[in-house]
Amino acid sequence: MKSRIREDMIHATVEQITCLLLENRRKFLDQDQCNYDHFCDCSISLEKKVKNFIQGYDKIIFILPAFPAKSTNAEKTAGYLPDFGEKLSLYHLNKICNEIKSIYPPGAQIIICSDGRVFNDLLNISDEKVTAYIQDIAHIIKSRQLTNLLTYNLEDFYQKDSYDEMRSDLQQHFGDSIEIIASNIKAHEKDLRLFNGIHRFIYEDLRYTNTLLSKNKLRIASKTIAYQVIQRSNAWSNLISNTFKGAIRLSIHPQMCGSEKFGIMLLQSDNVWVTPWHSVVLQIGNDYRLVKHKVAKALGAKPVFVNERFFTTLYKD
Repeated sequence: MKSRIREDMIHATVEQITCLLLENRRKFLDQDQCNYDHFCDCSISLEKKVKNFIQGYDKIIFILPAFPAKSTNAEKTAGYLPDFGEKLSLYHLNKICNEIKSIYPPGAQIIICSDGRVFNDLLNISDEKVTAYIQDIAHIIKSRQLTNLLTYNLEDFYQKDSYDEMRSDLQQHFGDSIEIIASNIKAHEKDLRLFNGIHRFIYEDLRYTNTLLSKNKLRIASKTIAYQVIQRSNAWSNLISNTFKGAIRLSIHPQMCGSEKFGIMLLQSDNVWVTPWHSVVLQIGNDYRLVKHKVAKALGAKPVFVNERFFTTLYKD
């Protein structure tokens, strides 16, 4: 028979877990005034979702579309396999779940729903590299006994041999038209911020790989791709929300106050949009930060290899 938390303890437990999550929140730089002390829409929305699990004394389930594949831009990354950035991020996510368990015995679980297979063809990343990347992520989770983390990929949902067929079926059954995507971007600030962030990333990568096109043509091309990436990403979000009904939706992107998604911090960076798969880790003493590969090299940081694979960059003053 499943135990239940006492009614008089529910509020205190919800508040503690909400505070813990807000401490690990990824938000826009102009949202410093938005925190738990102000009882803003962020905390109110999050409390309701956490309370739904605690009232039934159930394990808290989060879904996180993340860890897709490494950027092909060598100015940002140092290879196509996970490195210390991914490892530190996975450790951090597992640690958050452990901290929740110390407050609430049923604990929590984060399901990492890799979206790499969803739009890798748009970013010129091969399916083989996506496979190698997500297999390495799964290996890190298993070998490091990060028992609060699970993985879920496009091929876990579709029983098809062709990845192109999977992507096509995803868009057909779970996606919206580009016209709807464009309309939302014009109408909502949160959609516009997301578009601008993704557009910038894609433009940077296209500029690195396409040296013959003008900047204007690259911006036009990257804008088209950004619409398609968001279209596919939204379709994936719809699929996993339907698959994991009731789960709390996390995002590696910063979110507006009161958003349906909750932005979760992976690693510190001066840029709120930077992820481990668009950067390397710069180690200065005991401090770790995500930076572009070219920035680490410009600072004089030296690459560190483990078993002949790139691991991180180390700066010695």
